[in-house]
Amino acid sequence: MRCLKLKKIGLFFIFLILAAGLAFAEYYLLTNTANKPQYQLIIVAKQDIPAGAQITLDKLSVARVDVRTPVHAATTRKQILGRYALYDIKAGEPIIPEHLTDLSIDTLANGMKLTAVRIDPVPYDFINIGDEIELGCVIQDKTLSWRVRVIQVYDANFRDIRSVKEQLQQTNAQQAPALMIGYLAVAGDDATIKTLKSAEKQGTLFVIKEK
Repeated sequence: MRCLKLKKIGLFFIFLILAAGLAFAEYYLLTNTANKPQYQLIIVAKQDIPAGAQITLDKLSVARVDVRTPVHAATTRKQILGRYALYDIKAGEPIIPEHLTDLSIDTLANGMKLTAVRIDPVPYDFINIGDEIELGCVIQDKTLSWRVRVIQVYDANFRDIRSVKEQLQQTNAQQAPALMIGYLAVAGDDATIKTLKSAEKQGTLFVIKEK
């Protein structure tokens, strides 16, 4: 009888030790996982990439960033190779797919410049990449206008409209909100781009003619 009691007490202590060990192991794993940084690899510019330059392999490098960092950079070469920079990209900066275009560098011939502007929203099918359009702005009761070429189109949150459209097509179309263009990347001569950016600070740009 006494031997049986000793066995029960022994088993109790064994289970107690096992339970304590499991609890410690769980605590160790949780604390180490929480404190251990988790990283992802993103693609960055290996060198300065001017606006209009084509994205090629020799211009690229990779960087490791914390996954909690909100960086919308490319993570695969497929997203960016062969495309063209809409803006100057400094060495070490992330390559953001939305800041690239599929249009040829010929678009920037003859001294044309690139810029992005916010516009009074229009439906996503109202403007297409490659269109020549006229943007207007009312300043001091006068309507000024500029002829530019559309290089890229974005929604109101500055996301590539094509990517957003693809995402919406995968959802229930009846429940998806109407897709609107809120920003444009456009090309024009130096004087046009300078005055257009100045006007953007003074009023709302809107599309007054599409051609």
